[in-house]
Parts: sequence; C-alpha cells; structure tokens
Amino acid sequence: QQTFDKVAQQTQMILHSLTQTDLDGTRTAREREVPVRWAILHVIDHTALHLGHIQLTTQLWQGGTAVDAPRWFQRLN
Repeated sequence: QQTFDKVAQQTQMILHSLTQTDLDGTRTAREREVPVRWAILHVIDHTALHLGHIQLTTQLWQGGTAVDAPRWFQRLN
C-alpha cells in the first residue's frame, strides 16, 4: 500500500505539472516521435492491462473466487 500511495502521489505531481505546451508536444520513445497525450494514454492502458493480469492471477490463486476490493476511484483522495 505504501508503494501504491507513493506512485500515486508522484503521478499526480507530474501530471499536474504538465502545461498545455507539454501536452501538445512530442517525445522520443524507442527511436520514434510520439505525441505526449498518446504516451500518457498508452501508459494508462498498459497499466490497466497489468492490473487485470494481477486480478486474474489472484482469483486463480484463490480457487477462482473473486475478492472484495475497493474500486480504483475509491482509492483516490
């Protein structure tokens, strides 16, 4: 939980610091130029994919039963 909270705080700090110019810009990723907005969406999408893997693995580990856990938006401050 401590690591999750730290990552959430760092993410909020970084996203809040981005200006309109930053968001409209591009960055180099794996030797190609990508829009910043696309890069942010890609990270969110990729993270969601891994969270799904974690949920499925946890359910399999517990014999296929779902675990009652807070929704993502319930974790926000």
